[in-house]
Amino acid sequence: MKPFGLILRLLPTGSAEQASWRAPGQEQPSLGTLQQAAAQVQGQTLLVLLPAPQVLLTRAKLPKGSSSRLRQALPYVLEEQLCSEVEQLHFALGDKTEGEPTPCAVIERTLLQQHLQRLAEAGLNPQALMAESQVWTAPEGQWRLLLGPEYGLLAMDQEPTRLLDSQDWPQWLQLNLNQAALPPQQLEIIDCRDRPEPQPLASFGLASQYTHSPGQWDHHLLQQPAPAYGFSLLQGDFSTDERLGRLLRPWRTAALLLILWLGLQLGLDIYEHRQLKQQLRQLDTQVAELFHQALPDSRLVNARVQMERALQQQGQQGQGDDLAILLQGLAPAHGIPGLQLDRLRYQPGELSLEVRVAALDGLDKLRNNIASQAGWQVAIQSATAGSDGVRGRLLVQRGQP
Repeated sequence: MKPFGLILRLLPTGSAEQASWRAPGQEQPSLGTLQQAAAQVQGQTLLVLLPAPQVLLTRAKLPKGSSSRLRQALPYVLEEQLCSEVEQLHFALGDKTEGEPTPCAVIERTLLQQHLQRLAEAGLNPQALMAESQVWTAPEGQWRLLLGPEYGLLAMDQEPTRLLDSQDWPQWLQLNLNQAALPPQQLEIIDCRDRPEPQPLASFGLASQYTHSPGQWDHHLLQQPAPAYGFSLLQGDFSTDERLGRLLRPWRTAALLLILWLGLQLGLDIYEHRQLKQQLRQLDTQVAELFHQALPDSRLVNARVQMERALQQQGQQGQGDDLAILLQGLAPAHGIPGLQLDRLRYQPGELSLEVRVAALDGLDKLRNNIASQAGWQVAIQSATAGSDGVRGRLLVQRGQP
């Protein structure tokens, strides 16, 4: 198990302070409120320890299967060892070793929910949650007993750490020694109570070491957890993913509607983009047609630049006013019956007109009116009579001076 940035121990109800904690490199643990502890986390990974009496550590023989299936079967395997209904309890599993009972932990669901709520209200989001007894371990061949004011923790090699009463610990220790298949080679006792223990250790018949360390329970306990029993209680319904899922579940419908709306909006944007591209292609085609009509002998590269250059050249040749002069020549023709201009095409020094008049003599009158303007020659190129009048094409050119 990877080291945690900060280890926090929830103190029993009724304590003057709410928690004690210790960060890497910190010699003595700190005491204070959960809010004060939250200020010390600062993005570090957080392990929270619960009072040992609140969590039952044991082992169970389980069949092969996935963790979720084993966790479902565990309540019925341990049912005879439990006082409460299994529906009121939460079960967590440790790593399974082939041929060995699987370590597990049991805690009341309501109590676990209360702890998590207190932590959340203080702004603490633990990556792991364990019992004190899970992090108090002993090396191979050795037993270690940590005595506090109310209870003690007895670590026995690779066995689950046992919970002892601080007043009757010698009898409980002797009972465990009598039941052990292999007695320990050495016994270490760390007494954190105010008064030292008068009980002679020699009566246990072991190589023993007794240390009186009043008020130093947290100093000895808040160490990095050993891997043997270092599994978290945050499993199943209380896993980080499940808690996040419960938090986000009410927002699923809104999120789905938002996704649908964004998808529809994206589809409309794509459709509009394609429509605009199609219109742009149509405009490019129209620009190309107009360009070739105006400059039939030129190759289209950049219509705007080429047209500006062509107009500049015409202006330099003194022909920039041809179109205005030619249009002035049409002014006297307004009295011709049924006159309608259908199409006009201009090239330097030349104007092609497609018109409609009521009668054929209207074309002659139009030609004469334009020809009366000095410097222009007018020719009727075609005339066609129809139900809507006479359609004609006239070519107006600059005449000889």
